[in-house]
Amino acid sequence: MASGPGTLDLTDTLRRLADARAEQPQVLSLYLDLDPTEVPTIPARATAVNALLDEAGKAVEARENDLDHAAKVALREDLQAIRDAIDSRAIVLEGARAFAIFRCSPIGLDEVVPLPRPVRSRIVIDTAPYLEPVFAVADERRWCVALVNRKTARFLHGTRDRLEQVARRRDPVHGKHDQGGWSQPNYERSIERDVVEHLQRAADTLRRIAAEDPFDHLVLGGPHEIHNAAVARLSPDLRDRLVDCVEVDVEASTPTQVLEAIAPTIEAFEQREERELLDRLRDRLGMGRRGAAGLDDTLAALNERRVEVLEFEDGFHAPGRLCARCGWLGTEGVERCPVDGEPAERREDVVEDAIVAALGQSARVLVVRHHPDLGPLGRIGALLRF
Repeated sequence: MASGPGTLDLTDTLRRLADARAEQPQVLSLYLDLDPTEVPTIPARATAVNALLDEAGKAVEARENDLDHAAKVALREDLQAIRDAIDSRAIVLEGARAFAIFRCSPIGLDEVVPLPRPVRSRIVIDTAPYLEPVFAVADERRWCVALVNRKTARFLHGTRDRLEQVARRRDPVHGKHDQGGWSQPNYERSIERDVVEHLQRAADTLRRIAAEDPFDHLVLGGPHEIHNAAVARLSPDLRDRLVDCVEVDVEASTPTQVLEAIAPTIEAFEQREERELLDRLRDRLGMGRRGAAGLDDTLAALNERRVEVLEFEDGFHAPGRLCARCGWLGTEGVERCPVDGEPAERREDVVEDAIVAALGQSARVLVVRHHPDLGPLGRIGALLRF
């Protein structure tokens, strides 16, 4: 059982976990919140871990009536294996804001996922991993921050939650002097040429970084007076990816401080993006094509593999039905799968299964957090491919 904070592509992790399924409800999903504001000390962390494991023990006992003998034994052993791994520090609960632990030995599932943002501590035992909290913090898009002043350029790369410096350059730019005389204008022009050349070299470096390690969005940081000149030297494709320019200390800011400085920019960008996707859904529904609204229509579109973007309100949950054989999803009241006639398993939260189905057909999933548009539509909808 391996773990570590590292850099993870949570979307790939979600897709891999979405394929894991047991015949009986014996898949353990544990979420541990390590938000420093909630568990600020090592003793507090130990107390939180022990409380979650005690809750897990009770959940295992409650599930045993649903399992045959072999599954009961395996579930108990899996919980003990998690407890032993935490006690022995085989699972290192450091360097992340939360952890998700998934285990089901009969199907070979044993995975620890460090999470970049806090999630609520909980234990779920089901036939498949409980993935919605992982999805809520997953963001596969890559961000680059270029910090540029008159002499120095630094380049940071990563996600909305973690940045790492990947390159730095410092070019010789002569300092100003106040001696005056006939040479002063020439000297100042020389300085400005040095600055322009430095900005061009910074833009060239950024273009090489984009080629070697592509990113989706760019933020330019540094003193305000340099922004326009730096933007002017970006190639057209990089200018298209530019989200905003912000004031940041180029020389001394740590990656964490840079991330804090651009956090409002990322938040505003995500709100605009959410608004655009909701507007697209509204327009398509108004035209009566390539849009679905409400749980019934959205699940039907997922069953037909037509979903391009699944959109649902943050916190939306609903019971439903799942065919374990073919993956058909439906709402309450349908006891048999209309595709193959198999009994449809009742699901406490079919939205979780909808997320898994969307990931399985390479659809994008949007958790709507900033706008109330989906409320009148049943809190869930989808943009459709056809």
